[in-house]
Amino acid sequence: MYLHNCSYISKMPHIVYSGIGAKESEIHSIEEFLNIMQYASFHYHEMTSLGFEMEYKNYLLPDDFINFTLEEWIDYTGATYYDS
Repeated sequence: MYLHNCSYISKMPHIVYSGIGAKESEIHSIEEFLNIMQYASFHYHEMTSLGFEMEYKNYLLPDDFINFTLEEWIDYTGATYYDS
């Protein structure tokens, strides 16, 4: 069944993301990926409290997460977009 789902997903746009909140398969629809990114502010604070420096371009994070485009989310998280 899993192979069937992978075959099906590979024919539609999807994002491969393995970060915080990712599904075990790491394969997400655009909507699923953006739903995960809704929690980015929480994870930002969690990561900075652990000593990670979280910077991106000239944005003031986490306040500017609201302005991120899909392309910026993909770049910021290291995810990969596949259009088919």
